[in-house]
Amino acid sequence: MAGLSSNIRNWSVEQVVQYFESTQDCRDYAEVFQEQDIDGSALLLLTHESLVKCLGIKLGRALKIMLHVDELKKHQDSSE
Repeated sequence: MAGLSSNIRNWSVEQVVQYFESTQDCRDYAEVFQEQDIDGSALLLLTHESLVKCLGIKLGRALKIMLHVDELKKHQDSSE
């Protein structure tokens, strides 16, 4: 997470987009986070259901995104 604050809750929409653009498997969905105004606090509230039902993301990609979100939550919890 080079260049990004360790306090994910404070990430701007642009920082969330930057993070996902830096991933191999989810970079194609960075634009969705931009379009939906997903900032750091919203990112930490995402659920698999919200990705699939509200954002229309296919199951496989939603699972991969949630792996990233879960890792970010662990990182957030360990830095508090």
